[in-house]
Amino acid sequence: MISTGGCGNVGRLDLPYKGLFLCSQTGIQFRVESSTTIEYQFAFWGDYLGGVPQISFYTTGPVFNINIKAGLVSEVYLPHYVCLGGGYVDIGKFRIAHYKDENLVLESPMRIEPFFAVMENPSFSPVGVVLLRTLPKVFQRNIPMHGAVVMYSRYVRGHTIHLYLMPHDPSIQHEGVTNKEIKNGFSLVDKSPGTRTVYSGRRYIVEGPDGAEIIPEDLKLRLDSRPELYSYSEVYLSEMKDRFFLGVICMNNKKSVWRAAIRKGSQHFVDKHRVSLIQRVSNIDPILDDLLALNILSQEQYDTVRTQRTAQERVRELYDCVRSWGREEKDHLTQKRTKMHCRKKHNKTHKTLRHLTLNAL
Repeated sequence: MISTGGCGNVGRLDLPYKGLFLCSQTGIQFRVESSTTIEYQFAFWGDYLGGVPQISFYTTGPVFNINIKAGLVSEVYLPHYVCLGGGYVDIGKFRIAHYKDENLVLESPMRIEPFFAVMENPSFSPVGVVLLRTLPKVFQRNIPMHGAVVMYSRYVRGHTIHLYLMPHDPSIQHEGVTNKEIKNGFSLVDKSPGTRTVYSGRRYIVEGPDGAEIIPEDLKLRLDSRPELYSYSEVYLSEMKDRFFLGVICMNNKKSVWRAAIRKGSQHFVDKHRVSLIQRVSNIDPILDDLLALNILSQEQYDTVRTQRTAQERVRELYDCVRSWGREEKDHLTQKRTKMHCRKKHNKTHKTLRHLTLNAL
């Protein structure tokens, strides 16, 4: 069983019996010999590489903090994003990086599989997969990788899409990029991210529909331990068609590595009726309490909205948060507002009937 902590990056596996178990959210696998409880979370390579000359290796997968609460783990399968079928890769250059006693230690894995480096009878500290650099930079090959295209969108007088090309590493996406984009009012575009084999150091062209402004028009695929440095192409459309295509093409051979159809979704009720909702909602406090209880609003957002002087100002402040929400969160806001409206209407009808009854008496 997998449960996610409040910050979104803490996992817990409660494994009832021996076997091999996969966490679908992070890609890590554990082989256990008995009933076992494991807690784990993504860490940041940058936290451990400050004093290490990274010229000696590439980081090629997430780094994990793992804690065995009970039971025995005989093998751990650490995910990597090197594509073994994409060209010559010396699997003898793979290492497991451990951070022990404030020192980084490189150990050879028991074996390398297409998506995993396997450790046997592991001892746990922050761990991740790296690939040794053995040649001067001028002679180094481009590393074949499983890539991902991740997009975020926002509408403000036009549609803006931020398109990222990165290694298929969920820690980069979730911990490094998504948090930044959501803070800026963008929402994740739900499209399959997987690409054909891509190569480090190569440049890839971003293609869009006629009339789209794309800046920059190409991206360089990089391996970096600091996800905040990953760049993106900004695609701007003043008007959006019902459907259009975005694609990524290798500049070297002009072959497509990724393509997706983007369809215009219907505006959500809370977006379509923003002005009327601001004018009509007179008591927002019960809505705020409900959103806070469900962790849709953070305490900081809740406090910021509550400090506004008038009901209209509070609703406007709430809409600054709403812009980055998905449909599920907006649906909940709509349902809560509808229930309050129905309750208010019922109370008004009840008072009218009571008044008529008293007059009849």
